[in-house]
Amino acid sequence: MCNSTSRNAGALERDIFNEIAGPFPAPTAPDVIELKPEDLQKYAALWRDEKTHMPMRTVFENGFLRWERGVLRPLRDGTFQGGSLRFSFKLGMDGKPISAEINTGGDANPRFTAQAAWSPTPAELQSFAGTWHSDEADASFTIVIDGGQAFFAQRPATRQLLHPQYKDHFTVGQGSDQVIWVTRNPGGRITKLHVGTPRMRDMPFDPAGMK
Repeated sequence: MCNSTSRNAGALERDIFNEIAGPFPAPTAPDVIELKPEDLQKYAALWRDEKTHMPMRTVFENGFLRWERGVLRPLRDGTFQGGSLRFSFKLGMDGKPISAEINTGGDANPRFTAQAAWSPTPAELQSFAGTWHSDEADASFTIVIDGGQAFFAQRPATRQLLHPQYKDHFTVGQGSDQVIWVTRNPGGRITKLHVGTPRMRDMPFDPAGMK
């Protein structure tokens, strides 16, 4: 009978602590300010995660600065609030974005660098074409160029469009959390292709037949 109604020990300890030390003040609300549209637009950019290579976009839309999860609200200290996250942006002397950092409240704070959108030439696209293999993953796939676009192809029937992001980077498919990028030698030839996701940061692939 007692066991069936017993409370979690951790919760009980918290209640005792709160009873002795409390009441605690309510959390201070973020000090939100208003910025002019032209000032908000300065923070709109395409960003590359320094660790995962994944893209992130900040856009100015309907009077607000937004990212993929919602509105970024400017605060008096120069940062932006996005839900429980705090965004810090660095602008250059010319007023253009350079870098960004997201304070998650934990140990790891993602850092980003601003990137120029990439529109690959036919020759640049062709340099990605071919079959790529990973001994570690025991997997292969092919990049096919068709109609001026690049596709990720894998047997038996997978074929997904590769979306150019910034130099030498593609995302795979629509709304994908996969990114592809390459390593080049000093002469500009691709020597290794990398596949990453937010959790798997880098799975390298070599040109098929290369040892």
